[in-house]
Amino acid sequence: MTNLTRKIKNPSIILASKCRENKILSRTIKQTIKKKFKSQDNLKVSVIVTAKMGYRNKPRSILFNDAVKFCEKNKFSKHFNNLAFEYIDCSSRENLKKFKASIKKNKIILVLGGDTFYLQYHLHKSKMDKLIKKRVYKDNVLYVGCCAGSIVAGKTMYPAHYTRQNEKSKKYYKRNFYKKKYFSIDDNNNSLKLVSKNIYPHCTKNKKTFRVKNKTFHCLKEYTPFTK
Repeated sequence: MTNLTRKIKNPSIILASKCRENKILSRTIKQTIKKKFKSQDNLKVSVIVTAKMGYRNKPRSILFNDAVKFCEKNKFSKHFNNLAFEYIDCSSRENLKKFKASIKKNKIILVLGGDTFYLQYHLHKSKMDKLIKKRVYKDNVLYVGCCAGSIVAGKTMYPAHYTRQNEKSKKYYKRNFYKKKYFSIDDNNNSLKLVSKNIYPHCTKNKKTFRVKNKTFHCLKEYTPFTK
């Protein structure tokens, strides 16, 4: 862990597998907001939709709008006491200015689920991963992750490889839209490392942890969030 770890001011990190129709998650977020912030005036949520977009055969603007509609349809803002949402993406250069400004300004960050590797790659390439870590560790913002957003907050990206069952992961690395400078098959540690556990979402095992190839995974149940 970096020196940022020692500068934590009682941070709040909430990681979940399922963010839709999750009453426990909703209650946890609302209670945390009430405890963490003296006032909700001017509070806004930076919603990172990058993982929800991924690489698909649609114009980027349509994918972005689809991600926004997904949040609105599932009433994600209700989890946050109906605070205003700012939707942002770091996968294209033209969006980075808005992304950076939103993360710097807002005190709550919501990272949606979707394509975990796509999210990790663009956070690392844009260096926005460093900005998010700084905001959490030094500026005491609230980080909420859903599925992919939970995995990238963990110790490593290994749970994403396990989810893709190894061989699929190797094929994923070979796709020509990833530059090796930012996405190497040997470099699995470009996660945010906000927590010291390997987070495995949608876990159905009847125990808190399990081991895969000498690595311990935290079992993140479908409706039970992990908090720190």
